[in-house]
Amino acid sequence: MGWSTLLMAKRVGTNGTVIASEPFDYYREMLNKNVAINDYKNVIISEAAFFDRDGQMRFELSTGQVVIDKGDASITTITCERLDSYTTRLSFPKIDFIKMDIEGGEMNCLIGMEEVIARDKPKLMIEVHSKLLPRFNHTAGDVIRFLEERSYTIQPFGISRARMRDAEDSFHMFAA
Repeated sequence: MGWSTLLMAKRVGTNGTVIASEPFDYYREMLNKNVAINDYKNVIISEAAFFDRDGQMRFELSTGQVVIDKGDASITTITCERLDSYTTRLSFPKIDFIKMDIEGGEMNCLIGMEEVIARDKPKLMIEVHSKLLPRFNHTAGDVIRFLEERSYTIQPFGISRARMRDAEDSFHMFAA
């Protein structure tokens, strides 16, 4: 759990900081243990999901769906926070790189970090979940358009550039 976080913590060393977001208690506990086992002092773990709004969201654990409360025990409430709010609250000076694997919430996260993008233009590694983006009323094309409108150049992995906007499966892309 947290392989990317551990890899990045090693890479940035003592001169950098890694912020990891894990809103689910079980996974956050595992991530905390792995960070401690590896003795990384440069990792901050947020219990909030980085999203396009600050507040609470109801979430269906078995399907990963954002839902309206139906009284189901498999529904949990998670805290959401805009990355813009988070970095302002922590007085974080500059963001250089962001890795996203948000299971369909990619566009919402991007909207919630517009100030960070405008200020720092961080490099982005995004796993685009084409089948899951519609849960939040977005498409892969929306993610690509958002980034291109902010002067990002996009390099896809595992898919041709021509197929990115209409991709049916998940794919990775690097944006700088």
